[in-house]
Amino acid sequence: MVAVLSPTPWVFWLLVGSPLFLGAYHQGWGHAAAFLGAFLFVFVGVYVGIARAASLGHKRLPHHWYRRVMVGAAAALFLAGGVLVWQSWIGNFHRMVQGSEDIRNLVTDTVPR
Repeated sequence: MVAVLSPTPWVFWLLVGSPLFLGAYHQGWGHAAAFLGAFLFVFVGVYVGIARAASLGHKRLPHHWYRRVMVGAAAALFLAGGVLVWQSWIGNFHRMVQGSEDIRNLVTDTVPR
């Protein structure tokens, strides 16, 4: 449920993934299938790698260092959330998340007309 409700995959597929997939599709089904397969392989592989690293880190790090890493990660997430709330409170959120002109041009140039 969290993966479906999270905005990150939606933003990726709407802004980057779909234009790339459509560009590959216009070259043929094989290219589209290769893009999707490679993307999912890397995507799932990264998640498995992160889970594996967290599992091994928990076992190999001394307890006090593991707590420090977890507190540091929580502090970083709390700080990032605070910045996003502050930016939206002052009305600067749109400018902060708006992509650069280079990324916008790359995405629009990728989709064939």
